[in-house]
Amino acid sequence: MKTKDFTQPEYSNPIMDMWEFFEENPHYRLLKYEAVKGGVRGYYVVVS
Repeated sequence: MKTKDFTQPEYSNPIMDMWEFFEENPHYRLLKYEAVKGGVRGYYVVVS
C-alpha cells in the first residue's frame, strides 16, 4: 500500500485535488483516506 498527501500549500483544494488525481489515474485504486493537518492523505494500490 502506498500513500500520497494532498496538503496545502501544494494543493489549493486538497479534497477535490485528491479526487481528480485518482480519477485521472485509473491504475491507482484508492483504498481509504484520512484527514491530516492541512489536507488529506490517500492510501492506494497500483492495479494492472
